[in-house]
Amino acid sequence: MRVLRCMNKMLSEKDKRFFLQLAREAITKNSGVAFDNPIPPIAEERHGVFVTIHVNGQLRGCIGSLLPNDTVHKSIIHNAINAAYHDYRFPSLSKPELDKINIEISILSDPVLLNCIDSNQLLKKLNHDEGVILRQGRRMAIFLPQVWEKIPDKEDFLMQLCYKAGLNPFAWKESNIEVYAYKVEKFEG
Repeated sequence: MRVLRCMNKMLSEKDKRFFLQLAREAITKNSGVAFDNPIPPIAEERHGVFVTIHVNGQLRGCIGSLLPNDTVHKSIIHNAINAAYHDYRFPSLSKPELDKINIEISILSDPVLLNCIDSNQLLKKLNHDEGVILRQGRRMAIFLPQVWEKIPDKEDFLMQLCYKAGLNPFAWKESNIEVYAYKVEKFEG
């Protein structure tokens, strides 16, 4: 995984409303979206993007891309549709549920490798404000920073991340583990 540029621009409230409306329209139509108005310049930038959907406070889908494979607006459309209808962990959203959804969008900075000499140093470098990617060979898992709210203990957090990657829960202590951190600008509506 290469280290790229960091997202350092804060989104305006107008940008956030645009992106939330874009995601909602994509989910409602279950297709791409036509633009009547000009799109904000940040929508043409490339960043990793995750879209999370809740219905009545319950998670109903979360799909995203870590790396900036496409523009922000195209990633939001694609990930919103996939979170609503193609997250294998949940049934597709039904029409009656569309009025009850809450959409959360996370725009990611590029991941940065945490160079650590041992697991103790790794624990010290983890930050509750950052998302974490854990990788060993071809196995990889990611937690958005929001997961810290449910798993605040750093060791438990890493164990759950290992479990998600299909690894031994203590694999995070091994020398061949790569751990990356990234920042997120999150908004919902």
